[in-house]
Amino acid sequence: MPFLVLDLEMSGPDPGWNEIIQVGAVLFDDTWIERGQYLTNVYPENEEAFTASSEKVHNLSLADLEDAPMIYDVLPGLEE
Repeated sequence: MPFLVLDLEMSGPDPGWNEIIQVGAVLFDDTWIERGQYLTNVYPENEEAFTASSEKVHNLSLADLEDAPMIYDVLPGLEE
């Protein structure tokens, strides 16, 4: 059975306020051999939730995320 390891980076710890700003995934087969990778930044809908501490922790600014897709555009690509 394949395994998917998923890593979500958030703009902060509150899921009701903060948002996903990066999605990473690695697909492994049943012997843990890597079969694929996926990594993308995500532009947050709630820009106010992206604070100076978010920028410091992730070493990303809103300017870095400017050309990134929104989360609803990212999820279909993750399925592939």
